[in-house]
Parts: sequence; structure tokens; C-alpha cells
Amino acid sequence: RIEKHWETRLRLFGEQLAFQPRRIRSTDLSEEDLSSLHSHGIQLLPKKDKAGRSLLLATRRKWEFQERFNIGRLFWYLLDNSNTDDEDDDVQRNNGNVVILMYDDGPFEISHFDRKLDRLCIEVIMRALPIRILAIHHFFDSRVLDLILPFAFFMMGEEMRIRYQRHRTKQDTDVFLENLEQFGILPGMLPRWVKGGSLDFDSEEWLEARRRVEDADG
Repeated sequence: RIEKHWETRLRLFGEQLAFQPRRIRSTDLSEEDLSSLHSHGIQLLPKKDKAGRSLLLATRRKWEFQERFNIGRLFWYLLDNSNTDDEDDDVQRNNGNVVILMYDDGPFEISHFDRKLDRLCIEVIMRALPIRILAIHHFFDSRVLDLILPFAFFMMGEEMRIRYQRHRTKQDTDVFLENLEQFGILPGMLPRWVKGGSLDFDSEEWLEARRRVEDADG
């Protein structure tokens, strides 16, 4: 995993940034890299689940990028910053553990499926970072996705397939939230634009807060 970490970091960020003795910072990312954060396409949510695990929310139809590496670099930055120094015992115990929420609530088109991009995301998420993906919850109602998933399963590999669970979004909101609560995810942890979510979350404010932390760390 150490070899894969440095190999992927070098491929995504180049020699000048890859071998800096620190984590990748927001200032290392271009506006194109951050576009999917601004559009709510990929977000590290500010609240953790009931077990203290970080929540990363991804909505494919909201992704905005000029090249595939824009998405790879954003995933890297957000997941690498999912660790915390929180003093809460549950959070300490689950430091580095992440739950991914894939929320495809709208129409999903064949054009959204990009095999090379999916391979890159899987490499970053599952094989290149010192984090542990405990679960991947995929919420959707699309016949197109039903057709695509067998190909996605093949690329995932066994470790990722074991952690993947699919859920239908076309159900009563209360039922939808009850299903989420079984996995330790409450409405107050989800942005308002997600079905049943009640969290006021501004990704711009989150990014500014991260930059202040990075500046303080030098």
C-alpha cells in the first residue's frame, strides 16, 4: 500500500508537490480540481456518523471537471483530510475510517459512466491512502445504473464489493431516513438538498475553514 500511495500521489500531483513532506493542501489544487466541491458533487461532510466515522458524499451528475485527474485530486484531498484530532473517544477510535455516500437522486445517463475515471477513483479510494473505507452506500433509482452496475462491480474488486450496498431513493422520506439511521446516519448529518437532510452546509465556508487550519499548521 505504501508503494501504491506514492505512485498514485506522484501521478496525480507531479514531482514538485508529491514529494513535499506534508499533506496535500487546498492551495495545491486548481480551480478545476475544486469545481466538483463547489457544485456539491464531492463533499467531506462536517459531521461524522454516530460511530465517529467520516462521511464523504458524492453525486455523480454534479461532478464538474476538465480532466479525470481533477476528480482524482479532489478525492485525494478530501479523504486525506478525513482524519481528525477530535478528543471524543468514539471519534478517536474511528480516526481514518470513512463511509462513502453515493447519492444519485436524479436521472443517470450512460455518459456519466466513465470506465477510466471510475478506475482512478477506485484506486484513490481503496488502495492509495492510509484510510479505511468501511462502507459504500449507493442511493439511486435508475434503470441505466442497474445496467451499468455489473461492469462497475467487476472493476471494484472483492474488497470494495463487500462494502458496497445499494438503496432505492424512490420511497417515502420517513422510510428512507429510517433505513439510513440503521447505519448510524441521521438527517442532521446530511445537507438539505439530500432527501430528508437538515444540515445547513456551505462548501465554500468549509473550504475557507480548512485553509485557516492549513495556514496555522504552516
